[in-house]
Formats: sequence, structure tokens, C-alpha cells
Amino acid sequence: MELFILPTHFIPESVTHFNYINSTGQGLSSYTGGLFSRALETIHRLTVGGEAITGENNSLSRKWLPDDSYITNPHNAKNGFFGGDIKRTAGDESDGPNSNIHIGPDALYKSAKESKNGSNGLNISWSVPVEKNIDHYLRLHLCDIFNDRQSGFTFFTLFI
Repeated sequence: MELFILPTHFIPESVTHFNYINSTGQGLSSYTGGLFSRALETIHRLTVGGEAITGENNSLSRKWLPDDSYITNPHNAKNGFFGGDIKRTAGDESDGPNSNIHIGPDALYKSAKESKNGSNGLNISWSVPVEKNIDHYLRLHLCDIFNDRQSGFTFFTLFI
């Protein structure tokens, strides 16, 4: 067991809660039940399209495993890599609500899964085993490394 102090805003106090309703997968509500007071256990920490990230090369000594064994149709996807600098929205010394220095190492944001055939409509899916009837805290790290634009939005659909 390892205990250590986390940065102030590392885990939010309230999160969006997904309720699976009648096989529709629809239903969102805000969970404000004191996330800080709950014990959190890491079940999976995956880097999408990248190599394993060891605890030695990131803050908070976390390990990230490659996602390849969780891809449901590996023939549809290939790994992508970004060789540039990751632009963070807050300074490296920030510990405010926009702080991201401890959220993930640069290597996490420099890799991606891409469609092998270049089709924009291709579905890339992962199957990650978790226990039923237990609340899970899911955090996605998103970084647009392939579009070079100053402003605008990237749209995608996420199914859980």
C-alpha cells in the first residue's frame, strides 16, 4: 500500500454519474456524494497507441499499460505518434483547478489509435473488464495532436 498527498484538484469532488437504464445506456446525473471520502483503486490505466509508461518517467509514479490487448478489432486500428511538444493549458507549477502537470505525462498524450484505412467513420472499440454493480470512476485523457488549428472544436461520440 502506498499513501501520498495528491495535488489539490487531482480528483474532483463531484463527477457525472452514468446510469445504465433499460439496456438503452442512457441516463446521466451528477454524483456529489463526497468522492474525496471514497477509497479509489486503480483497476486499469491504459495508454492508447503507446508503449508502457513506467513509474520512473512520470510524476506520482504511475504505470500505464499499452491498450493493444483490449482492442476488440485490432485489424481496424494502428498506433499513431506525435513528435511535437504537448501544449498544456496551465503552467507547470500550477496547482489550481486547471492544473494538469500531474494528470498525465507527455508520453501519454503523444500516442493515439488511428483507423488503418483512413476512414473517418470507422469505429475503434476497447473491451475493458470491470466488476458489475460497482461504481467506477472513469477518467479519459484527450489531446488533439493531429489537427493544427488555433481554435474550434473536435467532435466525437463516446459509448460506455
